[in-house]
Amino acid sequence: MLDIPSGVFRMGDLDGSGSVSEKPVHRVSVKRFWLAAYDVTFEQYDAYAHATDRPLPNDRGWGRGKHPVINVSAEDAQMYIEWLNHRTGRRFRLPSEAEWEYAARAGTTTPYYWGGEFDDRRANNNHTSTTEVGSFPPNGWGLYDMSGNVSQWTRDCWSGNYDGAPAKGSAWQTGETAPCHWNVIRGGSWRFDSTNLRVSARLRFDLTNRVDDLGFRLALDR
Repeated sequence: MLDIPSGVFRMGDLDGSGSVSEKPVHRVSVKRFWLAAYDVTFEQYDAYAHATDRPLPNDRGWGRGKHPVINVSAEDAQMYIEWLNHRTGRRFRLPSEAEWEYAARAGTTTPYYWGGEFDDRRANNNHTSTTEVGSFPPNGWGLYDMSGNVSQWTRDCWSGNYDGAPAKGSAWQTGETAPCHWNVIRGGSWRFDSTNLRVSARLRFDLTNRVDDLGFRLALDR
């Protein structure tokens, strides 16, 4: 887990290249928190599945071990977190969408956390499969695969734009439907084009669905 400092940032489509869902750009203050350097791996998730007699997620033959876990729903992720918290006495959780973007940007204001243009040497969008976590360079705060490899679940319910979004970095849990059926996913994946690997890009996914390019990363309050 890496120590993410508190701060204020401008969240959303800063350069005008994104969709309406990334607007309006707004200021958000984020409290200091911890965020995992890597996505949860098959090695980590399989330990939970074996301990709780849960089904093992399908790895598509790409490899388990240090590959990011895939084919896990938001509900699966939450059950893993509850198990981990019980074992460790900690309070791990999914990051909020604002925390995720703040950490991914690592103080930058460009479309990608390494600059203004996509660079396939810095993120996996090979349109073939996942790669082991940490195979590409980290961002400025030491976080790996914040763009590409697998998209990542956040705690936020989906809203079609940022009108009324929280200004304090908390998760937006009202969304467009009640109860929440869609959560925001971030980061893009191995199958996405470069537009959807920008740090401000956001998509939604049904909480119960499992797909081969979506995993999760752990956060922890200070």
